[in-house]
Amino acid sequence: LSNPMNADLGVDTGVGTIFDDDPNVGPRVAIGDATINETCSGPKVSAVVVVTMSIFQAVPVTVRVTSAPDTAQPGIDFLDYNKTITFSADQTLKEVKIAVLPDQVAEGNETLTVNLEVLAGPVPVSRSTGTVTILDCDPN
Repeated sequence: LSNPMNADLGVDTGVGTIFDDDPNVGPRVAIGDATINETCSGPKVSAVVVVTMSIFQAVPVTVRVTSAPDTAQPGIDFLDYNKTITFSADQTLKEVKIAVLPDQVAEGNETLTVNLEVLAGPVPVSRSTGTVTILDCDPN
């Protein structure tokens, strides 16, 4: 600051700090979304959700993926998921398979969330929540 008007200048220099919170800079792990067609009968099907590492890591990275109900309910529409997965140094992609149960009730499309957290490794999460959309079967 310089040349104040009707005031005395006490400090003429300030320092500002910019904290890097850009979500896609440097190594990051993220979870995606998935859409699956519900079956009316027969065996369960799997919604495949992709977990990605932005770049190879020198050390293994361990994450936990868990499911949570939204409009879809565990035990009725899908099977709960709670697993730990590890990316080795040469991996950047893992698939998580959420079991979707057959259902003949006409209830419209439903959703559940999948949550990601890092348990071990020097990598922050850029996207911690994904959505699985279950497209309702039409029994007719």
